[in-house]
Amino acid sequence: MDKNQQSEPERLRQKAEELLNKKNLHSEERDAEFAKQKLIHELEVHQIELELQNDELMQAIDAEKRSSQKYQNLYDFAPTAYYTLSRDGRIEELNLMGAKMLGNERSYLKNKRFALFVSVNSKTAFSLFLDSIFQSNKAESSEIATISKDESKKYLYITGIASENREHCNLTAVDITEAKKTGLALIAAKERAERKEIELKAAQKITHIGSWYLDIATNQVVWSEELYKMYGFDSLLPVPPYTEHQKLFTAKSWALLSDSLAQTRETGIPYELELNTVRKDGSNGWMWVRGETVLDKKGRTIGLWGAAQDISERKNSEIELKIAKEKAEESDRLKSAFLTNMSHEIRTPMNGILGFAELLKTPGLNGEKQQEYINIIEKAGDRMLNIINDIVSISKLESGLIDLNIRELNVNEQIEYIYSFFKPAIEAKKLSFSFENPLAFKDAVLNTDREKLFYILSNLVKNSIKFTTSGFIEIGYYLHHDKNGAKERTTLVFYVKDSGIGIPNDRQEAIFERFVQADIADKNAYQGAGLGLSISKAYVEMMGGRIWVISEEGIGSTFYFALPYAPKTEDEDIIEIVPPLEIAPFHRLNILIVEDDESSKELLEIAVGDFAKEMIIVGTGMEAVNTCQKNPDIDLVLMDIQLPEMDGYEVARRIRLFNKELIIIAQTAYALKGDKENAIAAGCNDYLAKPVKVEELKNMIKKYFQKE
Repeated sequence: MDKNQQSEPERLRQKAEELLNKKNLHSEERDAEFAKQKLIHELEVHQIELELQNDELMQAIDAEKRSSQKYQNLYDFAPTAYYTLSRDGRIEELNLMGAKMLGNERSYLKNKRFALFVSVNSKTAFSLFLDSIFQSNKAESSEIATISKDESKKYLYITGIASENREHCNLTAVDITEAKKTGLALIAAKERAERKEIELKAAQKITHIGSWYLDIATNQVVWSEELYKMYGFDSLLPVPPYTEHQKLFTAKSWALLSDSLAQTRETGIPYELELNTVRKDGSNGWMWVRGETVLDKKGRTIGLWGAAQDISERKNSEIELKIAKEKAEESDRLKSAFLTNMSHEIRTPMNGILGFAELLKTPGLNGEKQQEYINIIEKAGDRMLNIINDIVSISKLESGLIDLNIRELNVNEQIEYIYSFFKPAIEAKKLSFSFENPLAFKDAVLNTDREKLFYILSNLVKNSIKFTTSGFIEIGYYLHHDKNGAKERTTLVFYVKDSGIGIPNDRQEAIFERFVQADIADKNAYQGAGLGLSISKAYVEMMGGRIWVISEEGIGSTFYFALPYAPKTEDEDIIEIVPPLEIAPFHRLNILIVEDDESSKELLEIAVGDFAKEMIIVGTGMEAVNTCQKNPDIDLVLMDIQLPEMDGYEVARRIRLFNKELIIIAQTAYALKGDKENAIAAGCNDYLAKPVKVEELKNMIKKYFQKE
């Protein structure tokens, strides 16, 4: 059936389907259009959101730029020239004033060597200046001449400091051309340059230099990172409010800073201060600060800004330098006092020795006068020897050349010996003299250094004799038990008491210092170098004790010193004094004297004359060795240690190569720690310290040559 022959129902059905299909098509188109419009709307909303976000971001960027620009402006438009140089002297950064001073464009100057713009005459000075900066950790300054693009010469006063890693340095420069040309204000220009050396850019980190800005309208403060470091704060935290800044300074410094800030705000005049700061951890430091006003376009003050530098190290160095200076001045004073006193103390007995030696030459002088003069010479010699011994002892103590020789001694015997020794001199001044030995003989044993204990007691008794004109002197000791908690410590306390002039309260500590005597009415009436108590104090402390004095002017003094005490047990031996052995006679000796000093030769020749069968005297070490080789029958060599050609130690060593039996006794004027040990080690049999005492030398010879 063709189309024309379709039934009416069929045609209507097809028409309905066509209409339905057309309706569905329109429906899909409408849905698509709706989706499209919805998408466009969503895109528009998203676009708006992006634009809003972009606006916020741009605002933040603008704020950051404004903040950065603020500090950049401070750097760029500063009236001082700033440069950052690499270690090889290339210009890495500079501000506008820096470019102006070198007379070239900023872009041209970057990465150029600064030395290219320095005049020929200043190149060496500039090179040394850079080397000094990188080798030290402090600011250095110099004066140089530069050549600009138009070949004009400028004179700059530059100051620089290296960075922490020593890879860069920062320079400030002040143009002093006019001052150089006119010869005026050069010193002022240098001072200005030194003050401005710390005015460095806030955006650039420079060792120990920070910056700050105070907004007057908001009272808010902005710090650079370096300023955070100076105070010990975390740079991620906000700056403490200005109202709390008082805590960052000592009271005195805060008052000074507050007054300066107020004056600067009122007058516009910058301030420079050195302030004592308080860090976050409570420690104190020092800071150099400079502040000045920030003005708007109308000239109104809108803020304050400035630079700060940590100068704690310099301040501490100044304090240390001041202390060192005071110590040096005190040392010079003591040195002068020492030399003056020593000159007096040595010249006085020398005057007696030389004067009465001259009087001994008087024709017709009778025996009684001769003996009187000889006694005076002996006393003067003893006095001078005591002074020299004290000087040597002080020198040994300072050098650590004195050791303790600890052994047992009976303190009762020591006290009684000192009593017997000084009794004639004390009674000659019509003073009473007594002693106290409270312990039984067996309990009076002490482990200590016998010689040092004798020195201390003797020195204290000598002082009492010197400063006591009437009354008494007493020497003794007692036991003292000191209980500290569960521990009990027993000491033996020695004392020397007198009725002398006494010591002022404010001098009772000082007298134990070197070269010091108590303030007395007539110092010339009392001899002494002021060394004895200082040596005694050192000896007491070496032995584990302490020394002190109780005194009243016009009444007298009591000197005490305490030493550790440990009683001897019953099964230990008790020290006894062994009387000297009688010395049997011996045959006369062939003696070799090795000495280069004429007076010492004569003294030895006379001293051993009674022992000598034959005596040979030589003056050098080589002569001594040759003489011993040629004369194997020599019995005794008296040999000085300090000799021409070779010293006495070497002489002894060479003699021992061919003669093991020869007795060699060494003598030396040095008498220092180790001399005796060195002499024995070199091959000497024994040792004497000069000045040689004749009786001591004779007894030593008898010890080696007495007949069995």
